[in-house]
Amino acid sequence: MEGSSKQPARVLIIEDDPPQAGVLSRALAGEGREIVLAEDGLKGLELARAGVALVIADYDLPGMNGVELVRCGSCAPRRSPRRSSSSPEWPA
Repeated sequence: MEGSSKQPARVLIIEDDPPQAGVLSRALAGEGREIVLAEDGLKGLELARAGVALVIADYDLPGMNGVELVRCGSCAPRRSPRRSSSSPEWPA
């Protein structure tokens, strides 16, 4: 299709352990995905608010833990609906 360029889906990984961040990055990297990394909760929140398709966050993060991150992020303006694996609409 002429003139159509699909933007890659941005996946944010918030992980303070570099080897673990590397494993996750390699596992999720692929066609149609841009991997963005943050080493602490505050930077992760800033990047998430800039717009991402998916956030994967460690629980025990410097500056802000994963639960606090989700609570703060849920107050931010949303570009798309959020779902969790416990959501009844979650695809099988």
